[in-house]
Amino acid sequence: MRIHERSRRSVPLTLLLVLLLCLASFGAQCNRRGGNKAVNNSNVAAGDSEKDREVDDLLRSKIRQNLTEQANNSNTGLSALDIEVSVSKRKVGLSGTVKSEAARAEAERIARETEVERQGEKFKPAEVDTSKLTVKAGSPSP
Repeated sequence: MRIHERSRRSVPLTLLLVLLLCLASFGAQCNRRGGNKAVNNSNVAAGDSEKDREVDDLLRSKIRQNLTEQANNSNTGLSALDIEVSVSKRKVGLSGTVKSEAARAEAERIARETEVERQGEKFKPAEVDTSKLTVKAGSPSP
């Protein structure tokens, strides 16, 4: 009977320890995610760079989506598979090959007009570089 009584007493103690560990883990996660405003205010630059990366990722995805949709809906010779999109600090770079100058202009227009929203704030590319987007040379005539 003594063994049974001892194990009954250790159950509340065990539950208390598990509860304390859960609370400590939760508190650590809150600090990492921004629950502690004093820590976050001293590190504003890191938050801005994270925001910039998120905006860049959103822009890259949205531009790819818009290029794909336009390629499916137009006869400009635009192929989203032949165009690479890179974004850094809202500066968009388009590279690859397109079939015509019209397709090149269309890709640039799509990139310039793309707009994304993050936490109620709207963002467009600050700059679009198409210097690495080349037009395929036509096949020679016989």
